[in-house]
Amino acid sequence: MDFFELILFSIIALSFSLVYSVFDQQDYMDVLNYLVSIFIIFNLIQIVLGFQMMFINGRFVSFTGNPQHAAMAIVGLIPIPLINLKESSTSLLNVKNIVYLIFLLILLLLTGSRTGLATCLVLFLFYYYNNSKKILSHSIIAIIIFLITFQFIGNFNFEVANVFDRLEENGLDINRTSGFTKSFNIFLDHPLFGGVVQDRFVYVENSYLACLSNFGLVGLLLLIIPISKVFQKAISNFDSANSLINITSAILIAYFVGALFEAYLLANISFSYFCFIIYYMLLSKASISNLKNNNDAN
Repeated sequence: MDFFELILFSIIALSFSLVYSVFDQQDYMDVLNYLVSIFIIFNLIQIVLGFQMMFINGRFVSFTGNPQHAAMAIVGLIPIPLINLKESSTSLLNVKNIVYLIFLLILLLLTGSRTGLATCLVLFLFYYYNNSKKILSHSIIAIIIFLITFQFIGNFNFEVANVFDRLEENGLDINRTSGFTKSFNIFLDHPLFGGVVQDRFVYVENSYLACLSNFGLVGLLLLIIPISKVFQKAISNFDSANSLINITSAILIAYFVGALFEAYLLANISFSYFCFIIYYMLLSKASISNLKNNNDAN
């Protein structure tokens, strides 16, 4: 981390600290709702202007330029309609959130990202822990999504590599395997403070291994200490009867799993990194509010 990155990180940390002190639970939800609306509206505009431009090598990239980044951005938005569906009181809003959810899931499948799919599945696994009655109805929706997606793909006049096509591929791709190997060898050569991969075309798509190779055991320890507190809070709250706490805990746990295959936990500026922080602050606010309500009830 050079001096510029250190200053940037400090500014981001200070900014989020100030936000946490002045934002309440509803403020965070408003921010998240604006994010998902802006994302969907801009993607719809781009689809109208030229859908093929949103694909690279047959994989949907939205306006990120990278299918992996697009997939993780979409996964970060999926909890928002889920939360709204649990807390919405009107049929019209429920319809809007179902449409949002279906649209996001279709885009996720079109990214061809196995990491995005795995992260999304972990999210739903922990979400359904307290929502088993919803499995049947949601499974029907999922089947509809798959059918729509494949019918949609069949009408394209260009090649699309959806996530199911890529699941049939055997093993890891050469670039990812090479990144894992070179990064681990760098750690072995510089175990305490890490080193740098000399080949700029080789990178490791694993937050923990990337930290270990770039910053050594010292850097990994500095990463593990704060995120372990986040993980502890998430894992202890995912079975909460409070839907907001349940879903925010689920997405945080999913982010930790996705970090095994994408290095977004080391980013200073990335959509996934910001979503991760926002969901943690929302979980903290919701937990405090829920505890206060329980104490008042008693």
